[in-house]
Amino acid sequence: MAPRDIYRAVLFVVPMVLWAVFVFWAAPKMGLADELPEVIVAGGDRFEGRFAEFTSAGAARFVTERRQRRDVPLDSLVRWGSAVTAERTPQVVLADGGLLVGRSLGAPIRIEGDFLVVEPGFSDADLRASAPVRIPLGRVSGVLFRLPGNLVEQDQLIDQLRSTEHTADEVILENGDSLAGTIDTLTERDLRLTNNEQQVVLSMRRVVAIRFNPALIDREPTSDLVLAVATSDGSRLVARHWENDQGGVAVTLAGLPPLKIPRHKLAGFQPLGNSVTYLSDVEPHSYRHVPLLEIEWPFTNDRAVGGGWLRHDDRVYGKGLGMHSAARLTYRRGEHRRLEADLAVDASVGKKGCVRFRVFVDNGDARPRAIYVSPLIRGGDPPVPMSLDISNAERINLVVDFAEGGDVGDHANWLDARLVP
Repeated sequence: MAPRDIYRAVLFVVPMVLWAVFVFWAAPKMGLADELPEVIVAGGDRFEGRFAEFTSAGAARFVTERRQRRDVPLDSLVRWGSAVTAERTPQVVLADGGLLVGRSLGAPIRIEGDFLVVEPGFSDADLRASAPVRIPLGRVSGVLFRLPGNLVEQDQLIDQLRSTEHTADEVILENGDSLAGTIDTLTERDLRLTNNEQQVVLSMRRVVAIRFNPALIDREPTSDLVLAVATSDGSRLVARHWENDQGGVAVTLAGLPPLKIPRHKLAGFQPLGNSVTYLSDVEPHSYRHVPLLEIEWPFTNDRAVGGGWLRHDDRVYGKGLGMHSAARLTYRRGEHRRLEADLAVDASVGKKGCVRFRVFVDNGDARPRAIYVSPLIRGGDPPVPMSLDISNAERINLVVDFAEGGDVGDHANWLDARLVP
């Protein structure tokens, strides 16, 4: 082949190879970006759509892939999208149960008088919404500055910051020690704590987390209907009021000014206090666990049995039940007509675990009848939706059986387990 022909071949082949490499690298990412969040409606209806706006009639408007508009009343909405795991700090643990992730670079968290000052991570840097937020210290349970080694430890540490079992401010250090006292100042570089009338200065490099004296936290009663709003940075906010805002939504938390969230930073939201009754908010009639060996596993409300939050893939679920095989959890039906949930093995066990979910109903006698048997569900399998008519039952029995591999890793989640009218 002549040198000129070789040169022409190179000019033709190299761009084609580069284009193929780009397509191979970008295709999965473009597909993920274009994936529409799921909308779940009480009664079993599901579809995929982007959030457009809140309507004056008390509904959320979504746009489907075919550009069709669908309005879902918030009173019957289970969830749109889902929360995600926060992968950076600082994380401000709010007294109302919310979590506000701060911007990690160029915006240090600090205390100014009676306020904690933080710039939300979901703000757009070029918008006024990126201005720091001044949170009254009475609305803050604690702050996480350094991520633990794994997600379960991270979840448990955040739950620890919400604990009310201490009687002073507390600083948790990297070596596992903690110091109690009164936090006087907090800056980017150091923290000053008064302990037994002596002031201790700690470098922020040593501080893992702080939690504030629960006796000084102002816990207002939760309103009838709130909206749990999740953002793409991992924040989860308990909104008492929400409205459309140019380019997104504005949400109002207890004791805070409205926070503006750009629409493209919304990851999901879930109404709480509407017509949906979550089983994790209901006292069960009875519970029984039959261990394969000797370990007893209690069931858990809004947590996985391993101690972390309910998770599947990178999604975090605020509501649901955790159970370990083999177990049975019984509830009274009340006036509800349907039982719904998404069934999965918790992400914390990876590919381990293999369970079968069953639902039995009875009328108070000794002859329960099965109305649902799931396929085998293994760790990593996608959640299996379940929607059942329970209108003729007095009691419902949720059962988790072990299957392949005994009971190893059988951390079964009834995600968003709920009773609906």
